[in-house]
Amino acid sequence: MTRRRLSKGLLAWALLTLLAGLGAYARAHVSAAEPPPQAAVTWALAVLDAAAQGHAPEAAPASASAYRPDAPVYIVGWSHGAAIYRLRHEGLATAVAQAASELRARPDAGSLKFTLSVSLGSGPMTLGVPWLSELGLVPRRDGLELRFGDDVAFLTPDELMADGDFDPGAIEPMPELSFGVRVGALSRRLAGDLGRDPADAPRGDLRRFVAVTYSDDVYPRDRPATEANLLEAAHAGAAFLLRHQGSDGRYVYEYDGATGLPRNSGYNLPRHAGTTYFLAQEARVAGDEAARLGARRALGYIEQHLIRHCGAPERLCVADSPRADVGASALTAVAAAEYLRGRNDVGVRRLLEGLMTFLRAQQRPDGEMMHEFDLAAGQPIDVQYLYYSGEAAYALLLAYDALHDARDLEAAKRVMAHLTGSGWDFLGSRYYYGAEHWTCIAAGVGRDEVDSPEALDFCGRWADWNANLQYRDGETAWHVTGSFGVSPFIAPRFTPVGSRSEAFIATYRLFKARGQSTEQLRPMIERGMESLMRWQWRPGPTHLLADPAGAEGGFPGSPLELLVRNDYVQHSGSALLAWVEVLREERGASSDGQAASDIARPGAAGAAGAAGAPLSP
Repeated sequence: MTRRRLSKGLLAWALLTLLAGLGAYARAHVSAAEPPPQAAVTWALAVLDAAAQGHAPEAAPASASAYRPDAPVYIVGWSHGAAIYRLRHEGLATAVAQAASELRARPDAGSLKFTLSVSLGSGPMTLGVPWLSELGLVPRRDGLELRFGDDVAFLTPDELMADGDFDPGAIEPMPELSFGVRVGALSRRLAGDLGRDPADAPRGDLRRFVAVTYSDDVYPRDRPATEANLLEAAHAGAAFLLRHQGSDGRYVYEYDGATGLPRNSGYNLPRHAGTTYFLAQEARVAGDEAARLGARRALGYIEQHLIRHCGAPERLCVADSPRADVGASALTAVAAAEYLRGRNDVGVRRLLEGLMTFLRAQQRPDGEMMHEFDLAAGQPIDVQYLYYSGEAAYALLLAYDALHDARDLEAAKRVMAHLTGSGWDFLGSRYYYGAEHWTCIAAGVGRDEVDSPEALDFCGRWADWNANLQYRDGETAWHVTGSFGVSPFIAPRFTPVGSRSEAFIATYRLFKARGQSTEQLRPMIERGMESLMRWQWRPGPTHLLADPAGAEGGFPGSPLELLVRNDYVQHSGSALLAWVEVLREERGASSDGQAASDIARPGAAGAAGAAGAPLSP
């Protein structure tokens, strides 16, 4: 092929791609109308609540009567997270009047919570085209309608949320990354709701509608990153965990907000230990005695059921299978050391001493950790997994602070040298990073004992890299400023906000100790703190929760799910408390003449951070 023919071919391909993109945009784009005035919304919700109690409605204000009389309005009444009452009607004032009339006649209406969804516009859906159909619905914002003539079936955004239809894994490009909505299955469901054969769905008019939804719940709720707000959020998270802890010390592993039921399959020992670490932090930082007792119960569960001897009588490890792993043992040590920072306990001290003997024996000559131990063979297994070496480094440093054993400090220095040096040295290692939060948490906590230029440089570069992944205002369809992600089409996970924020706070302390600028780190941290508090269930979307009181304080995994896992709460709560400690330190330092610019200014720094010098020194 000649160069000229190749150029023509590439130009034709580019033109076809552009035309196809413009065609898809023209078909899918919806020009959203203005939402109703707040006075009209306030009236509508008040009328629905009054009608549910059997009272006559107030007359509609002019703002409600005049608002887009042809706009579809969807009113849903919820009970324990289930949609019990549903109405679609055109016109805000007429829809509310119709609902009020029907609700006054329902004996169960008094217990309902209401959502009011107003369509701001609609557009056709494309079925059968890979990716176009699965990505054609914007989660939390779009609803779905199927029409056959005058017959219409619908699902509001909140109904799709309640049923777990957003982000269920319609597209799975790689392990642990799934997104997209199964629009085909939903269209068949809507056909069935109309009494038709689900196979008839492609013959109907399937449309998405862009909705704005109102309820008495204010969720997500913005809160500035003040010390008081941080403490309240951490306390609510600890109370959630304690509410779902058994008398034997085990936690509910996953809590399903949609059903109010626990899920304990696949119970994870490192996450049990990490959750215990957070409760011990809450006890020390906030003086929470209930959290201290909960942490001790959880450590007692490990002592009674999971402690093994790994290679020698004095080497204690944590295992529930023929192989012990360093992660469970290291995080149990972290929890034990944190517990000892707040109170002496002979049993916990002995547990920590035995765990550290085991961890030191798992270290290779180059500083790396061997991550498994074969109990039957009595031998380490030299394999490596995510997180474990960083967790071990953190355990060694916290244990040194509690036990003052120089062997722990020496082992910590060696593993940190490996993690921030040769352990992350390959082509492209300056441009890509893994999950390094435990590594940099360890670097921060060891700032007084480990003088490591490599750790300072590594954690600065890692934070700099993450700064480019942190969402700013308006970058996605969701209010997720402060979260991390790589696309406006994929909802972020909140657990990385907690774990990375923990590491950024530790790096912030490390930078200050080494005289480095924290100008870029502080707004990153504050955005993260505000993101965590924004999406915490306090009280959350109570109409979608089967048991709002039981769910109070939980941190969901993402904006699109109603599931709380115990480590979601742990990482979020640990980050909140770590920043509380920094604010306290700086408040104390400020009385000794520290510059006012170095003191927390909630709300002021949140707008900064997008520009300026890189974080790495």
